[in-house]
Amino acid sequence: MLRARREAAAAPPPEPSIIPEPTYPYGFTMHRLAGTVRWSCVHGCGWAHDENSGLDVTSMRVVLPTGFTGRDIGDALTAQANERHNAMRQRVEDALTEHYASAHPDRQRDDRT
Repeated sequence: MLRARREAAAAPPPEPSIIPEPTYPYGFTMHRLAGTVRWSCVHGCGWAHDENSGLDVTSMRVVLPTGFTGRDIGDALTAQANERHNAMRQRVEDALTEHYASAHPDRQRDDRT
């Protein structure tokens, strides 16, 4: 744990992003949309982009080498999770960028987090 803390302290700051903090409008209950993540417009216009990665079963396939080990399984699952995260992040950034350009072209969006 100490090593992880040292590495986190030495790591560069995260990249600037236009993605605001998400909300979870349906929580994690038995609602059919449970797990949905929502990113709302920071200008308060009511627009939002929703994602529910739990519904994306097309990317759940994991390819393992012949004679795989537990380490191979962990590496494959981590790589898959990273790919899914990066794809979702890009979709959210694209949706926000398009929204800001079309609905708020007169407002600068330079308060990146």
